[in-house]
Amino acid sequence: MKKQFYSMFLVCAVILLSGKCVFGQEKRTVAIIPIQGKSASKEIKERIANGVEEGVLRSDRFELSAHDEAFTKALSAIKFQKSGAVADDQLIQFGRALNANFVCYTLVEKFSERLYFINYRMINVSSGKIARGGSEPVRYGMDGLLRSIDNVVEKLFQSNSGVAKLKDLPDSVKVEPEYPGGLQRFREYVVSNFEGQRTNVKSGQLRMEFQFIIGKDGFLSDIKVKNDGGSPEAAQKVVEILCFCPRWKPATVHGKPVNIMFNMPIIINLL
Repeated sequence: MKKQFYSMFLVCAVILLSGKCVFGQEKRTVAIIPIQGKSASKEIKERIANGVEEGVLRSDRFELSAHDEAFTKALSAIKFQKSGAVADDQLIQFGRALNANFVCYTLVEKFSERLYFINYRMINVSSGKIARGGSEPVRYGMDGLLRSIDNVVEKLFQSNSGVAKLKDLPDSVKVEPEYPGGLQRFREYVVSNFEGQRTNVKSGQLRMEFQFIIGKDGFLSDIKVKNDGGSPEAAQKVVEILCFCPRWKPATVHGKPVNIMFNMPIIINLL
C-alpha cells in the first residue's frame, strides 16, 4: 500500500513540475503601446486604452506588462509619425526591451464626421509576425465605441475569437449568416444609400468587391476593399455604408454565434 502511495505521489510531483499546462498554461506577457491617433479625442483614446488593458487582465492567456521605468524608457525610444503610426520593427524592439512575448498597438483614425476606425495589431516579439490584427468600425456614438472596444478585446485576447470556416463544416452543425430580407436586400441597401453620393465617377457601372467579418453580434468589421472598380473614392463611400448597415443574423456552429469572413461583389449602375 505504501509503495502504491509513493508511486502516485511521484507521478503527481512529476506532472506538477514538468507540466504547468495541466492546471493552466503560463500566461504570456503583452506590452501595450498607448493608444495613438491625432484625430480622436482624449476621451475616446482613454476609453479604448482602459478597455484594452482590462481585456488583458480578464484574459486567462495573457498578462499585462508593468508600466514601470523600463516601460517609460522603451516607449521614449519609439519615433511616432504625425499620424501616430509606428513601424513594426520598432514595436518588436519595444517588446524585447521589456522581455514581453507580444506587443499590442492600436491606432484610432477618423474616417468621416460620423465614423472612426480602431485599427489594431498584436505582434509576436520572438517571430516578428503579426499574431492578430484587424480594423473595427466605431458606430453610433459612445455606445458604439464601447461595443467596438469589446469586439477588439475579444479578437485580441480571447481564445475563441477566431473566424470560423463554415465551408469545412457539415451542414448539420452550421447555419450561414443572414441579412434581414436576404442578400438581394443587402445589395439594395448599399445601392440606395450610394445614390446621390458625390464621386469622381460620372456614369457607367461600378463593379466592386468587399471583404468583411460578420461578427457574433451581427455587425460588420475588418472591412477591406478587394476591388475598387477603378474608383477608390467610391469604394470608400461604400465602406462607410457597410459600417452602418443593419445588424445581420450571425452565423452559428452547433447553435452558438461565430465570427465569419464574407466576400461580397457589389455592382452599382450610375446614370
